Amino acid sequence: MMKKCLGIGLFITVLWVDVCADSLPAKPVLVAPVATITAAKPVFQWQALAGALAYKLVLNDAETRWINQVVTSEQAQCAAGEALCKFIAPVALPVNSYLWSLKAKNAQGYGLAASKRFRRGAPDTPVPVAPIGDITSAMPQFQWQAVSGAESYQLIVNNADAKVVDKLYSASQAGCKQSGKPCSVNPGIALTKIAHTWQVRAKNKLGASPWSSAKKFNNLQSCLATLVQDNTTGGCHVRLQEPAACEEIDLSNGKEYLLGWTTDGTYCETPWTFLFGRQSG
Repeated sequence: MMKKCLGIGLFITVLWVDVCADSLPAKPVLVAPVATITAAKPVFQWQALAGALAYKLVLNDAETRWINQVVTSEQAQCAAGEALCKFIAPVALPVNSYLWSLKAKNAQGYGLAASKRFRRGAPDTPVPVAPIGDITSAMPQFQWQAVSGAESYQLIVNNADAKVVDKLYSASQAGCKQSGKPCSVNPGIALTKIAHTWQVRAKNKLGASPWSSAKKFNNLQSCLATLVQDNTTGGCHVRLQEPAACEEIDLSNGKEYLLGWTTDGTYCETPWTFLFGRQSG
């Protein structure tokens, strides 16, 4: 057949090569597995190609070829016009990273191969998003980026004295819909201290990811204060009024705090709302 293509002349040859190339199957579109999985025998899925009689599936890790098999369209359950072909791995895969490739075959031969990588193991480390820096809520929403293969997430929050939150959330409880998209939870615990750190890690049946980097935030809770006339200095004292948690703020022993107000009052009798935050450094 190739001799006939080459013996008719340059113009005809170019046309013949085009016809030959077009008659081969297209490169398959691979669907799964990708990213991180937990199944020992994953289901390989790809989009069915019209006219394909079979597909060659190859799976390797860095050292071993685990699958090298021709799968007919019937075996892949896509011979009758189904949109997706599916094939269960014939061997159990250990925890490792893998590369799988697939090419389709029709009466003219094999087309180009497509390939995807995946990993069987514990999830990757999630990336924390919020809260970071200064906030004004005693019950903040915690957000991080979802990771592939995670079945649950563990959240911990610490202040200088103790661990105040240590909770495990399923991926659905945290609203984790897609890898790289935000997860969000509210532990429902009011924070009474100012400085906090928090971390999150992902888990599945094969293990847990490393903890994320620790993120810091300052709970600068709004505190209503009244300025009281100080007759000895001509200045004003600060008297805390509400909420009750503000009474725990210690302004003694030379500790310095950042104070900011949210009204433009200029007299000691005027109630001002202050934000109290520990001066860093």
